[in-house]
Amino acid sequence: MPRPIPAHIRDHISYDPFSGQFTWLRPLAAQIRPGSMAGSINGDGYLSITFDGQKYQGHRLAWFLHFGVDPESDVDHVNMDRADNRIENLRLASPSQNMWNTKARTAYGKGVHFHRQSRKFVAQIRIHGRQTHLGLFPTAEEAREAYQAAAAKHHGAFARFD
Repeated sequence: MPRPIPAHIRDHISYDPFSGQFTWLRPLAAQIRPGSMAGSINGDGYLSITFDGQKYQGHRLAWFLHFGVDPESDVDHVNMDRADNRIENLRLASPSQNMWNTKARTAYGKGVHFHRQSRKFVAQIRIHGRQTHLGLFPTAEEAREAYQAAAAKHHGAFARFD
């Protein structure tokens, strides 16, 4: 679990929920000017803001500054753009839901891979923490359709097809 966000951060950083931008109100370092943008994009593509010597993820700070509560679960980026911290692009998610909202890892599509021995395409999905076999299909498109139907049914708003 990430470290708790200190309440006094509100005295130092402003958040615009429409743009997702953070601005220093009262910087803690002399080289930073009030009104300047806070944070930088880290190697994983997330906005990271250092405050009182600790790094905080922008999406978690956005949730805290907008709603006034430290998120107790994951904060998911709906459009998968890790630097897009507009409040309309953020939602609370369980770790499983956060994983459902990821990109395909194969060229055939999410939940689909080629089975060499049968020379067919396999569709599978994770449901309630267990890998579920959806079937063997003659084409990648048919396997992709099976995955998409199952994802829509079991993952709802967190289903991702691409």
